[in-house]
Amino acid sequence: MLGKGGRSKYLGPTAGSEWLKESETQDASDSLPVTRAPSPKIQDSVPTQPCRLTPGTTPIAFPFNAAASHVSTRELLSRLPAKEEAETLVGSYYRYCAWHHDVAPKASFQKTFDRVYKFAEGASVSPRVNPQEIALVFIVLAQGTLFNIEMPNYDPSAEDWLHLSELALVKGRFLSNNMVAGLQTLHLMAHLHLHLDKGGRGDNAWPLWGLVMRLVQAMGMHRDGARWNLPQDVIEERRKVFWELNAADTFQAHCFSRPCAINPEHCDVAFPSEPANTTGEKSYSILRFELSQISSEILHMAMKVHKPPYSAVTDLDIRLGEFERNLPFSLRCRAAFLSMPSRYPHVDAATEASPEPSRRSMTISFQQMNLALNISETIINLHRPYYAKALYDINDRMKSVYAPSFLTVIERCAIIIAIVDDIHTRFPAVSTRQWNFWYHVFGSALCLGTLVLRDPRNPMATFALTQLDAAINLFTSLIQHGANTPRYGRNLQWLMKLRARASAKIASASAQPEAPNDAVRREDREDSEDVELLGWRTRLIERAGQGRQTIRTTIQLADETPTDSPHGIDVGSNPSPNDLHHPFGMLQGDSSMIMPGSSLPMVTPGSTNELLQDFWDPMLLQDLLGSIPLG
Repeated sequence: MLGKGGRSKYLGPTAGSEWLKESETQDASDSLPVTRAPSPKIQDSVPTQPCRLTPGTTPIAFPFNAAASHVSTRELLSRLPAKEEAETLVGSYYRYCAWHHDVAPKASFQKTFDRVYKFAEGASVSPRVNPQEIALVFIVLAQGTLFNIEMPNYDPSAEDWLHLSELALVKGRFLSNNMVAGLQTLHLMAHLHLHLDKGGRGDNAWPLWGLVMRLVQAMGMHRDGARWNLPQDVIEERRKVFWELNAADTFQAHCFSRPCAINPEHCDVAFPSEPANTTGEKSYSILRFELSQISSEILHMAMKVHKPPYSAVTDLDIRLGEFERNLPFSLRCRAAFLSMPSRYPHVDAATEASPEPSRRSMTISFQQMNLALNISETIINLHRPYYAKALYDINDRMKSVYAPSFLTVIERCAIIIAIVDDIHTRFPAVSTRQWNFWYHVFGSALCLGTLVLRDPRNPMATFALTQLDAAINLFTSLIQHGANTPRYGRNLQWLMKLRARASAKIASASAQPEAPNDAVRREDREDSEDVELLGWRTRLIERAGQGRQTIRTTIQLADETPTDSPHGIDVGSNPSPNDLHHPFGMLQGDSSMIMPGSSLPMVTPGSTNELLQDFWDPMLLQDLLGSIPLG
């Protein structure tokens, strides 16, 4: 995307659908309004509670305002809340958020927290603290505010703590005075920006993760501390922090489809030592680190200018399958297994292979679910470009050379919708705060919905429509549970519009004979609004001012197209529907199999969800391409 003022933005071939949608729909204006209020100056007299800030402003030009370094440490400490209030927010962070990415383990953070408060209380024997440590406390307070289920969603005080954390980082000269506390703070800041429902949230988070990884390199944390005979506690801290940061950088690079920061061949950091459970099983965090290594290989392959053969995709798919099959029993997600007919065509088999879901053990439940989500996300990242290519094939998708990818993405999208539905049913107050769940539900629903738009006669079209309904129900419930934000509202409207178009496609296809190829190609152009959000094709969006924009879509270059066939399947061959090794191989004629969304009523082209009618005015987005000249 090129802006009239010189701004440019790139999203690669496997970028998340939500980021692609934002690039297409965001305000065409690139310049800031001239009426924007200047950032407030730091006052001589600093209040004891966080100041209320003008929306859209920040107290410093983070991270490069040298003037902020003149603020005293005592002034920063005076902004801390009462210790009892702070402990409540810290507890919320560690209970409802740190189960996912634990970059600042509670035991070590508690020592920092206690030292900061002792110093703030003026204890004469308390050791001095670095402002970066104060920044870490402030950012944990911000995270705790967002995840505290006793507070409203998106309470504005979270941003106050964020801005104070930025101020403390600059005071601590974090760019040149590199400390682990500064890395931990920046990492949590990036996550916070993705959570906040503000325009360009990804644009703010992405550079922060890049800055984190540059500082990691500057501190030598990509090399294992044991080589320098560091104290064991220092070695373990550096290992833990490095792998949390590196995993986040890899997974987020996949979401934007951009290269990650560190070449794995330049890194020799061992995994942190974590106590194994009584059965010797690997921990959740170690499994995420291992998955991030496979994900890094997939990303490296996707970023190559000259694409590798399709056999490289199938090789990585086999490795991911082995990783998933070898998950410890305690960390398997039953909802995912029940939605995986390619591996568990019978309910009993899926049930026996997974633990009983719990309504009380929140942490393990979310770890089971999120590990399943990360695995399915990684598999989709691997296969989605080829799923998109199969959608562009006007012939039978099942006869496409990319049929394995086509079927895999359908199954994995359905798994993501099913597991979010399951965890949201059990823990709705907590799940509404996990923005990444809803990011992936939206992308999965859009993948499935575009299948119907492209091929309404496909045997999977009705199934895809039920999944789209399930996603709409989930977003409706999300908003009803208090997450009534512009982001989720826009996504719900988009899915409702997609559902209406998909339903109309099915109705039209059932009433008319099969269209010739020229009519199919004409429909291809009509459906590009949603299909292009799958990636694969390159779109150049040029802003010309006053809301005017042009979009040019180009086909991938010939040398980017794999030339060999997957699994030995020749182009034009038809994989057997009874092949147990490809998704949905047992879809037909098996009454004992459960499918995600099977509890939903059968969808008819004209049906409308009454719950949606009662709660949400189903205003559908206007066609984006209606006013955009195409090159």
